[in-house]
Amino acid sequence: MNSVGTNQVVDGSLLAMDLKAGVIPSQGALAYAHVNEDGTIDAANSKNVAVIPANEEKGYTFYCLDVTTKQAPKNVVATLDGWAGAGRTTTASVRPDFVTGRCKGKADAVVVMSIEGNFQTNHAFYAVFN
Repeated sequence: MNSVGTNQVVDGSLLAMDLKAGVIPSQGALAYAHVNEDGTIDAANSKNVAVIPANEEKGYTFYCLDVTTKQAPKNVVATLDGWAGAGRTTTASVRPDFVTGRCKGKADAVVVMSIEGNFQTNHAFYAVFN
């Protein structure tokens, strides 16, 4: 039958290398980035992320991010860099229909900024993917 049952496995006897890749989640973030206000990546503070062009959409500034690992991200969290001031917000999404409609080429996430409802706002931010 080529199977192992509970009678053959002793607690503590299996190691991560005994299991198929992906069975045990990796430790830490899948990818992360510090994105400058102009949309470029701060390479010294980023890992496994590339910026790709956004589609033009009147009234909005989108940052499109591509995770360059084999594993696709399941979520993203974006945080404004430094003191953002009152009324500044950031929204991040990995939802495929939202990303595809706003980015050119392959992208995994979209980040958009606003200051009190003005979405033509640029601001540096951090993004973490898991």
